[in-house]
Amino acid sequence: MVATLDPLAMPLYSKTVAGNTADDVLYLPVLKELIGNVDFLHQLFVGDCKMGSTEVRSFLQHKDQYYLLPLSKKKCSQTQLAAYLANRPNEFVEVLTEDKHGQTQLKAKGFEQIEQVTDQQNGLTWNERRIIVYSTAFANRQKLAFEKRLAKAKTDLGIILQAKQGRKKLKTYAEVQSAVQQILTKYQLKDFLQVNIEQRVETKTIRAYGNRPERVETKLHFQLQIKVNEVLKAQHLQNLGWRVYASNAPKDRLSIQQAILCYRNEYRIEHKFDELLNRVTALMPVLLHKPHRIKALIRLLLLALKYVSVIQHRVRSELKATKQKIKELIPGNPGRATDKPTTNLILHAFKNIHLNIVSVENKIYVNISDLKPVQLKILELLKVPPEIYRGFNQLSFSHFDFSEI
Repeated sequence: MVATLDPLAMPLYSKTVAGNTADDVLYLPVLKELIGNVDFLHQLFVGDCKMGSTEVRSFLQHKDQYYLLPLSKKKCSQTQLAAYLANRPNEFVEVLTEDKHGQTQLKAKGFEQIEQVTDQQNGLTWNERRIIVYSTAFANRQKLAFEKRLAKAKTDLGIILQAKQGRKKLKTYAEVQSAVQQILTKYQLKDFLQVNIEQRVETKTIRAYGNRPERVETKLHFQLQIKVNEVLKAQHLQNLGWRVYASNAPKDRLSIQQAILCYRNEYRIEHKFDELLNRVTALMPVLLHKPHRIKALIRLLLLALKYVSVIQHRVRSELKATKQKIKELIPGNPGRATDKPTTNLILHAFKNIHLNIVSVENKIYVNISDLKPVQLKILELLKVPPEIYRGFNQLSFSHFDFSEI
């Protein structure tokens, strides 16, 4: 579990656990220890829906801290969301963005309502802001997923009566009805698809043959009539893309627009986990059996990740403040300029520095290769004096044994 400091996404506090428990129960211990060790008030803690338990929100409210998190369906049901949307205002707070052609597009919009929350265990009651947010990208994904479910359900319903090797033949009305209900339940479409089962009885007289008497044979034939409830479908599609955030931060400290942007920027911590696990520090499974050694390794890598975060944030901040872009960082395309370089690209620019140690007449001389313009530019952005590197050229000493290096 890692708590990071925004906007750097720099690891501020970490807790190493075995990994055999759910995430939900780990938030409160981390928050208690973090707040207990750092003396601050009215800080904003942003988390995912797993941090949305009443116990966690009550703790932060009691400690005079702020929180921002999306509520799960258990904390805010679809019925409650529908009630919020039924009382939606005519105008929303909008978050706009520009595409590559300079056209303005709606990224998200929202409104808010106030709910009273009570923590009966601790006897605490407070007013909570419920920020109902519509995301265009989220809505498009949900609509596409719904249409795919609808198409798959229709396909499955269309073949249940077709004879095929290995497929059980449905002989009775009850069997057909059960198969239909299983498909509707599987795709969660009971309210959206109306399936009528038409039954046709065919009788056939079989004449007597040998010792077998004449008999009447009855066969049942079924046909499905599938109809989409277009009214419910339209209502459902209209309500897709909405999600409810909860916050106790006052409006003058956290507006609706700021809340939307703040949560949408939390991809940064996911990037840091990716860097920790796969990229910069490469925390891969290792043959360490003692817990204190595992913790020591993770703390060392988190320390490295702190520097990764600070380097990237400082360079990007300087480039943004001075409205500059930097070239010669992207492998294979040195002419491409960027104002958002990663620490990997920044450090890769220093890969070709060579340190030479030469022994002449029992005296050791140190020489470092000259810095390139892009390297000097990075040092300038980091506010690191280039003399740190150039100072190596002034070093000389004697009677030093490098055999252990």
